[in-house]
Amino acid sequence: GDWTGLRMADVEQESAAEWAARAADPWNVPPPGGESYGQVAARVAAWGAEQSGEVVAVAHGVVGRILRGVALGLDGSGIRTLDEPQDCVFRIEGSKVDCIR
Repeated sequence: GDWTGLRMADVEQESAAEWAARAADPWNVPPPGGESYGQVAARVAAWGAEQSGEVVAVAHGVVGRILRGVALGLDGSGIRTLDEPQDCVFRIEGSKVDCIR
């Protein structure tokens, strides 16, 4: 979105109202020119439904968190509670998610 490449402190200062709205409800409020977490979840779920067989996917932490949450059947608030570890690979089979270290 429009905030890509900007420092958080600058966005908070220059776009205070948009920043506050996004911070209060990131699941439903996208940054200007970007996607909300809910929109990302819809896109990720649609992508996942198209897959068959074994697939290896590499993505940013939030996308991985959303993908795991969708597989686990979590809602937006549940997905936001999932961690984003940097020391494992996740294996998703149906509704089962394992962290392989």
